Amino acid sequence: MRASFEPEQCHHCESPSCVRVCPTGASYRRSDGLVLVDAEDCIGCGYCIIACPYDARYFNPETHVVDKCTMCVQRVDNGQPPACVQTCPTKVRVFGDLNDANGRLHRTLATRRSQVKKVQTGNDPQLYYLL
Repeated sequence: MRASFEPEQCHHCESPSCVRVCPTGASYRRSDGLVLVDAEDCIGCGYCIIACPYDARYFNPETHVVDKCTMCVQRVDNGQPPACVQTCPTKVRVFGDLNDANGRLHRTLATRRSQVKKVQTGNDPQLYYLL
């Protein structure tokens, strides 16, 4: 018997269903692949919460809009890794550009077995779990 811990978070999908169902365009995917919510445009309808197959979105009762992992977009925009990557005690989290053949992420996925969850959804998730 083997125990494993797989934290659930936004998979920053290539074709996110949460973005497709958002009636205001508040949910969007940036050119670098991050899937975000613009709180100014979000009306809190919850369609994206229902559409996300990863249960990664939630209604924030303080702001009255939908919230989710942003992959620490403010850090990424400043050239830093997300906080979860930087502080991971076992260093199993890797963040980077999948298209950068010289990057650590590309090398890791080329040398380790990995999987993505719920491929059948058609969302093309970009979060890989190492096996």
